[in-house]
Amino acid sequence: MFHAGVQHEGAYVLVVATGQAELPEQCALAEFSAKVACMRGCKRVLVDLLAVERLLSPEEHKQLGAHLSVVFRDLERVASVRPQLDATSSHVRVFSTLEEANEWLIAE
Repeated sequence: MFHAGVQHEGAYVLVVATGQAELPEQCALAEFSAKVACMRGCKRVLVDLLAVERLLSPEEHKQLGAHLSVVFRDLERVASVRPQLDATSSHVRVFSTLEEANEWLIAE
């Protein structure tokens, strides 16, 4: 089972997910995260995926990347914390600890 919870951290929205996630769950999590941030008036999001078992093929990983670039286009910064580091872009970065992600998100 896949779960997601959200908490407003002032400068950003924290989204914590747990469980097994295939492509549909991961795309929906991104949409959920962006929507909550937008409705809260935040331009920054931290997505904690440390407790998520990501189940993606190489092709699905590419599809997810394309989806994320569209979903997160209006956000200023998006940080993701995962057990294994993935690629980054100018406003989307991946971290291995919550502390590193927090520091990057609150930096000017």
